[in-house]
Amino acid sequence: MRNDRLPFKEAGVPELEEINKRDILTKEELCVYLSVPSPTIRALLTDKNFPRCRIGRYVQFSKKAVESWVLNGGSTDNGD
Repeated sequence: MRNDRLPFKEAGVPELEEINKRDILTKEELCVYLSVPSPTIRALLTDKNFPRCRIGRYVQFSKKAVESWVLNGGSTDNGD
């Protein structure tokens, strides 16, 4: 039986220790960083408030922006 939840180790995605050193993450790295499967990230991408940057057809994520989004309970509002 194939495990589709976090198959990135085989795909060459860095370990969490290496990901923690980066400021900008790919979708696969974000899955490892947040410990969620890739369908969860795809679902979050439908939320207009989820922080991301699109560069052509690629989507990148600022680790600081995602951390802030998580700490604010899924909102980009800073409470100001």
